Amino acid sequence: MPSPHLAVPRHLVAIDGIIAAALLALGELAQLTGPSALPLAAQIGLTALYTAPLAVRRFAPIAVPLCTVICVALLGVLDQISSGQPTIPLAIALAGFTLGRHGRPPAGGIAAAACLAALWMAMLLTHAGATDLAFAFLIYASPYGFGVALRARARHATEQAERRVAEERALIARELHDIVAHSLSVVSLQTQAVRRGLAETHVDEARTLEAVEHTAREAMQDMRRLLGTIRSGPAPLAPQPGLAQLDALIAETRRAGILVESTVNGPVAALQPGLDLTCYRIVQEALTNVRRHSHATSSSVEVRYGPDMLEIDVCDNGLGAAAGGRPGTGLVGMRERVLLYGGDLTAGPQATGGFRVHARLPVAAS
Repeated sequence: MPSPHLAVPRHLVAIDGIIAAALLALGELAQLTGPSALPLAAQIGLTALYTAPLAVRRFAPIAVPLCTVICVALLGVLDQISSGQPTIPLAIALAGFTLGRHGRPPAGGIAAAACLAALWMAMLLTHAGATDLAFAFLIYASPYGFGVALRARARHATEQAERRVAEERALIARELHDIVAHSLSVVSLQTQAVRRGLAETHVDEARTLEAVEHTAREAMQDMRRLLGTIRSGPAPLAPQPGLAQLDALIAETRRAGILVESTVNGPVAALQPGLDLTCYRIVQEALTNVRRHSHATSSSVEVRYGPDMLEIDVCDNGLGAAAGGRPGTGLVGMRERVLLYGGDLTAGPQATGGFRVHARLPVAAS
């Protein structure tokens, strides 16, 4: 059955279709031009059954290899004369690779063993020798092992990506805790001040304000307990940065030898502390990637304030994706922060060269 958590890209489906069509055409041509002990209809049917289903092997990574190998085994038993056609080893190898790469255990392992048993049974029925059995094992098992290795590598990459996302979310939670805790403490102190300044005749108002003050304190305590489950290391003592510290951040990049041009367009608006921190972190991570991964000599930072959206553009003249693969794991944190505030982020090579990070964040609520 197909892997439920994976969507198959269309270009891979098209490639599988081309491979299956090529194997089908070669197999049918070999059957039509070579000697056979079977009627023509049976030859065409068995050849189609072991080649055509390979077009949808990613959607049924267990059923398709089983069908392919069983039909190859039947062809070998029923038509020993034409069972040596060159498309058979290719189909067997592709079936083994499919089970190794896409067959989820334990069903994939059981199906792999069943396929090998069917192959060997058919060969023994046709009086194959030990050398033939070893050759069949090599053709089938080598692609299967390669597929298993690729599946393990992909699983490891997925786990690493999930771990990075979890770490970034924990970092965001720690930073937002400091901002929210400060806001709650201000609410509590101001409420307390107003309550103490009320005249003795305002008993009901004083009780209401006291309840607000108590609720704010409880919320702060609950936040500290929640943060205790994810915090690692001491709490930061410095205040959280924002776009007001953008010049210092750019100066740090310039000291690294990269020319940075900075522009701010539109009327500068006051932002929520959490959103302000998010904007700063986006620029910080983008410039960090410029220094570490892009091999750039210059970059630009543009912040555009609009009535409803704030946009951030960080571009460089580096090598883009050719600079050694990915532009750093900071993109994971950027995306998590932008999604938290309902925005969107695009990052990738530019058509004219270099790399661009573009973020859009709604600011109407601020």
